[in-house]
Amino acid sequence: MGGRRVLIVGSSVFAEGIAQSLSEGAQVEVVGILPTGEAASTWLRSEVADVVIVTGMNMNGDASQCVSSILLTQPGLPVIYTDLNADRVQVITSECVRASGADLLAAIAALPGRL
Repeated sequence: MGGRRVLIVGSSVFAEGIAQSLSEGAQVEVVGILPTGEAASTWLRSEVADVVIVTGMNMNGDASQCVSSILLTQPGLPVIYTDLNADRVQVITSECVRASGADLLAAIAALPGRL
């Protein structure tokens, strides 16, 4: 196969449906479906993904912990959050910047515009 390596986190029919849908495209390789952020973090210590999709969790609790766990393990890895009841997805990234004001200003200037 080839293309972007996608890891999916979620233990639902929704997560399995996303995996099946993505697997039908030639530009994406679904490398696994894991039930929790902790499992994903452990997997990411020895394997490589280009993006992680977190599915169908409550963003106020479970999903926030899941995303945090992943970003602590792989700070440069984009995480996409999606929910069956939402009409859009969130792309969450983490970038380390130096402690100087100029670096912080550069990071702020590079942010995409708000929707």
